[in-house]
Amino acid sequence: MSENHNKNRRLRREEKKGRRRRPRKLWVALICCAAALAALTALIITLSVADFSEEVSYNEFRTMADQEQVEKITFDEEGSEFTFRKKDDDKTYKTDNPKIDGFKEEMLKKNIEFEEVSTPIWLIILSYVLPYLPFAVIVFILFRMIPGIGGKFSVDAASRPETTFDDVAGLEEIKTDMKTIAETLKDPSLCKELGAHMTKGVLLEGEPGNGKTLFARALAGETGVNFYSANASEFIEMYAGLGASRVRKLFKEAREHAPSVVFIDELDAIGSRRDGSTDGAGREYTQCLNALLAAIDGFEESDGVLVIGATNRSEDLDPALVRPGRFDKQFILPPPDCTAREQILRLHAKGKKFAPDVDLSVLAKDTVGFSGAGLEALLNEAAMIALTDKAPAITRGMIDRASLQMMLKGHIKNTIGDRNHQEHTIVSYHEAGHAVATLGLTQHDVRRVTVLPATSGAGGLTMSVPPADRSLPTVSDLENQVKMLYAGRAAEYLLSGEKEQGVTLGAAQDVKEATGVIQNLVSLTQKEGLLDYSDFGLAGQKKMMDLCEDASRRLWEETVAFAREHWTQIDRIAKALMEKETLSGEEVRDLYEETSK
Repeated sequence: MSENHNKNRRLRREEKKGRRRRPRKLWVALICCAAALAALTALIITLSVADFSEEVSYNEFRTMADQEQVEKITFDEEGSEFTFRKKDDDKTYKTDNPKIDGFKEEMLKKNIEFEEVSTPIWLIILSYVLPYLPFAVIVFILFRMIPGIGGKFSVDAASRPETTFDDVAGLEEIKTDMKTIAETLKDPSLCKELGAHMTKGVLLEGEPGNGKTLFARALAGETGVNFYSANASEFIEMYAGLGASRVRKLFKEAREHAPSVVFIDELDAIGSRRDGSTDGAGREYTQCLNALLAAIDGFEESDGVLVIGATNRSEDLDPALVRPGRFDKQFILPPPDCTAREQILRLHAKGKKFAPDVDLSVLAKDTVGFSGAGLEALLNEAAMIALTDKAPAITRGMIDRASLQMMLKGHIKNTIGDRNHQEHTIVSYHEAGHAVATLGLTQHDVRRVTVLPATSGAGGLTMSVPPADRSLPTVSDLENQVKMLYAGRAAEYLLSGEKEQGVTLGAAQDVKEATGVIQNLVSLTQKEGLLDYSDFGLAGQKKMMDLCEDASRRLWEETVAFAREHWTQIDRIAKALMEKETLSGEEVRDLYEETSK
């Protein structure tokens, strides 16, 4: 009974919605018609008031009148000029209006036909309106185009996603809770039976690509309700008050077409902590946030509206926004583990042809750190490579190439090209340093080392895979990760005779990555105390930088010592790279073990 009632109610609302809403194309047609009408009116007025008469002086007119050459005068008493026509001449002439008494009587005595006219009132009005008509049309178009003023807010109004929870792999615990929320949204009476309150809001937190948008669409698709999707940045405008107006319009529409799901991506764009700023931008942010808070508070259980917010910076959100009663549920979506990666791979493998050497369970172990979106992109890129190669199926080698292209954001070149011998040598020793440090210091598995340049500008690459069972790195793991990143530069340093002038810029990206690792490392190993120095303002930042510099110096010295101790392995692998340009992981391990004996 309840389901049929809800279904009929939705159908009636959809019917009203269809009658109430005009298609966007209709508005375009109306605007075009308005512009055409304005142009036509301007043309008519121009032709009406256009004067193609030949101008003559009043003295010339008097001479013509005295010589009985004038046949007819068309006279407007209020006008500054009048027109006349000569006998046996179809041409019209004009001259100044003398505005003297008895002019008409004098002309009639000369047997000249005299016609008095007056300018139509509509022509006078249009002559004043016409100059402003183009501006009025422009204002009208802008009024319709700017969301939040006269036009509709640009949301996916009443879209019905076909995505369901069957399309979401992994995160089974979160999926179970989301299914419960979907059931209560579809049938609110389930909550009333147990005296529970319906969930008003769900906050999804996680790195990009971990499935926040997918979960929101799946919930809406599972329940078959209207889905409104908007990015929080769309609410922010340079015009004060427009953002808050957009928020109110969005939620008003969601209520009118309930049950519905409102999804706001990048929620931190309007939900950040209020800092008390009184400038224009600060007031606009505050008004948007206040409008959002009021909209969520205004929901009743009978409204059937669920708000889903997504962010990867939940620590920046205003406490008033994430308190219980607004976003009742908060889920963190982590990167998928090995089991979830296999499920995601199998989900996206549907419809693709794979060669016998592709084992998705093995591939799941080799894709540590990939997000769900990254895994989808990996298989799609491999399929595109197979299409380019005109291969009947996707091979494991194609998947490895796709992974390499995604890491490099480009393609490996087939030849060294214009690289000289010195540069080729430096790059070979650089990558050999990375490879030896990876094998000697970490549990990562080296898969491939190449000194072939990439189209993205990278001079070489050491491709390794972290262990699948290490999700919580220790202090030792972080230190060895920094050494692995520093090892390429350390190899260059030793190759140049331990001269800083001989080191190239090839380690710039390594240093950048190592800096982020050191920041995490220092927070775990501070001798002065375990403190978060970011809470101490500029003084805390200075202290944190000093600690990071000390850790960096120590780890650099230890990396150089390691490279010096393992120079034989680095030298052997570097010479092999100079000869072959690319080495497999097995070849690198064999060379490392042979020289270690």
